[in-house]
Parts: sequence; structure tokens; C-alpha cells
Amino acid sequence: MYHHLKLKAAAGLLSCGFFLFSEDMTSDVVPVEKSCTLQVREFELPQKEEEKLSKNIKFASFYSRFLQKKEHKALPEKGQEELLDLLAKEPDSAFLILFFAGEYQFARKEDKQRLAGKLEKIAGKNPGSFFLVSFTSDMLQELKKSEQSQALFEKSVPFIFRQNKEKKLAGVKKEFALYILQSLCRNYAGKKEYEKIILLLDEVYENDLFKEDLILLQFALAGRYFLYLSASDERKNFIFFWQKSLKEEAWDELEKTVALYRNAIRKKHEKKESIFPGEHRTAFQIFSKLEKYEDMPSSILLEEIFALPDKRASLLLLADEFAVRKKDGLSARVWKKLLNMPYFPENGTAFLVQSIKLQRAGNFHEAIQAQEKAYMAQPRNKRITMDLARLYAVKGRYKEGCKVLEAFFPDVDVLHLAASISRDCGETEQALSLLLQADLVMDRASIVPAGKKRNIPLTAKGEELSRFIYRQIQISLCAEKLQKYFLVEKHLKKLLASDPGNAVAMNFLGYHLACRNKDLPFAEKLIHLALEKEPGNYAYLDSLAWVKFRMKDFAGAKKTIDQAMEKAGKDEENIDVVILDHAGDIYFAAGKKEQALQYWKKALETYSPELDIDHILKKIHETAKSMEKKK
Repeated sequence: MYHHLKLKAAAGLLSCGFFLFSEDMTSDVVPVEKSCTLQVREFELPQKEEEKLSKNIKFASFYSRFLQKKEHKALPEKGQEELLDLLAKEPDSAFLILFFAGEYQFARKEDKQRLAGKLEKIAGKNPGSFFLVSFTSDMLQELKKSEQSQALFEKSVPFIFRQNKEKKLAGVKKEFALYILQSLCRNYAGKKEYEKIILLLDEVYENDLFKEDLILLQFALAGRYFLYLSASDERKNFIFFWQKSLKEEAWDELEKTVALYRNAIRKKHEKKESIFPGEHRTAFQIFSKLEKYEDMPSSILLEEIFALPDKRASLLLLADEFAVRKKDGLSARVWKKLLNMPYFPENGTAFLVQSIKLQRAGNFHEAIQAQEKAYMAQPRNKRITMDLARLYAVKGRYKEGCKVLEAFFPDVDVLHLAASISRDCGETEQALSLLLQADLVMDRASIVPAGKKRNIPLTAKGEELSRFIYRQIQISLCAEKLQKYFLVEKHLKKLLASDPGNAVAMNFLGYHLACRNKDLPFAEKLIHLALEKEPGNYAYLDSLAWVKFRMKDFAGAKKTIDQAMEKAGKDEENIDVVILDHAGDIYFAAGKKEQALQYWKKALETYSPELDIDHILKKIHETAKSMEKKK
């Protein structure tokens, strides 16, 4: 319940939550004389020991734990009642508050509720006891009584100002007062009550309190920013048109708060103190949304680095800040500096991040070098290895890419990547072999011993299914290129068995059958089903036109190819060359030879590996020759 405390003064509370109850801690406790031991029946606290413990909260937590270890595990209800009476008389007793922290930790749920209720009453009557209020409010927060917790904090606020005027707010008391104000701002922010944040902090600053606390200043920034967003452009008085609008006034207040925040950071850096930039994400996010201040996060981080040059955390945040702002070149430079720092952990992850930044900046040469260092640091990391293989492939180093992947065979994802790289470098046979190996791995993985429920990944939804579809399509493409037509049909039918409504597979198989002039009625049915899934898909319309052409339905083929070209964009220069080639063949068969020549010639204007140029040239030559003879 104390994980959000950020003050050094909260060491006592942190002690309660974590190391107060550690069994190993009791051996480190300073031996305590019997005269100092709390007598449960008498409930007397020696004044000298009380003063000592009040000045040292950390020691008090150890002492409290020591007593619990030696004397008891949890007090009976009567014992607690008598100690609560003592706490009501001495509400600033650090020892008693930490003692009840121990009691609360050991208590059952119903006992926690009862104890919290008792402490709430005592804290409510003593709102100037800031340690007690902080502890009790956090206890109520853990029990999901946020309204009571907030009410306690709010009750303490006037006492903070009063004690400040009376010069009584100092030391630990002042630090817990600050914690109360921070907690109250956090509660208001969670409820989006930004006006309450501003009203509270205006009063805090008027009382000359905590003007340099960066956490409160961030709450002030957030409050001013959201009030600025919600402010209207209306003016208070239309007669005096030179007066500022509500939005303009809100902006002025926001700028004043930015100046206060920036000055507080400069003072910290002048003292060579860290601002712990990781705790300033709220402010940085606000600045990133304001054009005037979008460079401020980088400026603050650079200032932190100059003030504390050995602070790696600031460099990491600066690299991240540059990356968020899409300045990948600068981010990569910061990473380079980080990796050259002494004692920086040279692990694969660090080099991997640097490589990613360099890739985004377009510097692939240095990206490969960083990725190779990541690979050398963690050669068994699959992600690092796959990223290195991709980078090699980008730079045309295909064989090296496939080589580094071999260590992870037969991992299916790795086999897919190796096949993709092999196909890109023209090794279609090798790509097909790798894909078939991956398919075999998955087929075997789906078989479970008899008697157990069979979990079939081929019919699973989501990623597994998408990976299966990808593999079957890639196998079919490679097999078709190698003229292994039985594999094309086998794997497309396998895909459709697992995903019957897959439009891509239906169109692919239908078009494949049409090209081979095989089972044309079935091919036509498949493509019609694909068009039902994706009406108006010009690639599917082209396939249907080609089936009709093979079935000698030239009028139907011409009508369908016209629809395909209309959908694809008839006047576009980059229209699919295969469609243009088909259009030429269909128009020629329909007796439109001049238009057929136009489509074939247009197909030759754009290079495509799918196009048989010699065959088209032959068709153009023979058609032109036959037309001349008729003249």
C-alpha cells in the first residue's frame, strides 16, 4: 500500500510494508535493554526511548519488529484497545504508529477493517499529526475506502498551513506534510478534478511552501494544461474587447507554471542534484503536446547529463525521447555514446535497441554492426538472430542471412524467414524445401497421443491460423513457379479444408485450374465464391474472365475483363500487366484485334517477372501480319 511513496521521510512507511516483517532483519537489530522493552500489560513507554524513536523512524521500525518477534505475533483486541488509548494521547508517537503497522500486517481481513476504523477516528481528531494521518489514509486506501482517505488528507491541509505560520513545520513533520499534499493532488488527478488541484496548490504557494518540489509542480502543470484545454474563447466582458479571453488567461497561467517548473529544475542542476527524469513523464507528455515547448524534454535531459555526466539513466531517457519524437538519428547517436561508456552492460538487448534506432534512421551499415554485436553477445536469442538475418537480406547478403538462421532449425518461424530470404535471392527450390519442412513440423506437432483431446492448430483462430495460411500460400507460389502443380493443388485444398471461406485460396486455386485448362466448372465456382467474399476485387474478376475465356465464353469473358480493368483503373499506367495480357487475348478471341494489339503493347511498357515478353511479341507480330494480309 506504500508503493507510491517517493519521500525519504517515508522510509518508515516503506519499512512497514516490506522490510519491517522480514525474518532476516531481527538479527541486525541493536540489542535492547529490558528497561526499554514494552510491557504489554502496563503499556508504558519510557520518555527517553520515545524521544529517540521519534527522531529515527527507521530504527523505530526495527524496534517494533524486534518486539513483535520476541514478545508476541499479534496483540489480543483488549491489548490493542489500551494501546489505541495511548496513541490517542500521543498521536505523534512514531513508535506506536509503526507498532500498529505491524498489527495491521498480521491481522485478518475483518480485523484490518476494525483497526482501520479505530485509527481513522484517532487521526480525524488529530489532523495535525501528519505521520498518523499519512499511515491511516494509506491503510484506508488499501481497503478501498478512498473517500475516507481523501477526507483525512483534506482535514490536515489547514493544519499544514497553520503549523507553517507558527514555524512548527520542520524535519520529518514537513516531509509528511508534503506527502499529504502530493497524495491529495494524486487523488484529485485520478478523478480529473483539476480545478481542485490548482486551488490547493495556489494556497500552498501563497503560504511559501514547497515551491521547488517537482512532483507538486507536475501536478500544477497537469492542472493548468487541462484547464487550458477546457477553457472557452469567450471574453469576460464584450465591451472591453481588448481584454483576454478565458483561454488566453489559462494559457498565461500555464506559462507561469512552466517557468516555475523549469526554474526548479535549474536550481537542482546547479546543486549537482539529479531530478530523476524517469519521474517526469507527466510533464514531458504535456510538453510534447504544446508546440512552443516540444523541445523542452530534450533540453531538460541534456541539462541533467551535463550536470551529472555519468548518469546512464538520463542518457537512456534522452535516447527514448528522441525516438518518440521520430529523431532516430539522434537517438542512435545517444545509444552509441551509451555503449561506449565504461561499465555499461554490453548485453544483446542494448545493441539490439541501438540497431533498431539506426535502421529507422536509414543507417543500415551501422545497424548491421550493432546487430552483429547483439548476436555475438546472445547467439541463442531467436529474435536477435532473426533480425540480423533480415538486415543481411536487406543488404543483399542472402547466404549469410540463411546461415545464421540454421542454428534454430526446425523452428517454424525461422524456417519461414529462411524460405523468404531464399525466395528473394532466386533460390525457389530451397525456399520450397524449407516451407515443406515447416509444414511437416506443424503436421507432426498437431498429433497427440490417443485418449487425449486433439488440439488442431490448423483450425485455430488468430495468429496460428494466419501463419498456417501464409505457409500454404507460399508453398503454392513456389511450387507453381517450379511447375510442381500437384503440390499447388494439394496445399491450396489443405488450406481450404482448414479455412473454407478463404477468398485468396479460392481465387488462387480457381485461376490455377483455369491456366491448366482443368476442371473449369469447379474453377468458376471457386472464383464466384471468392467474389462473394470480396465483391469488386479486380484480381478475382480477371481470374473469372480467364475461366470464361478457357470455356470459350468470349462474350462473357470480354464483359468480365472490362469490369476488372474498370475496377483496377483503366487509365492508370501501373495497371496489372497480367490483366492487360489477358485483355489482349480475350479481345483477340472476340474479334477485336486492334484493341487486342493496344492491350498487348501497353503490357510491354511495364516490366513484370510474371510476363512472358517473347510470347507477347510473337502475338503482336502474328496479329499485325494477319491484319495486313486482310488489307
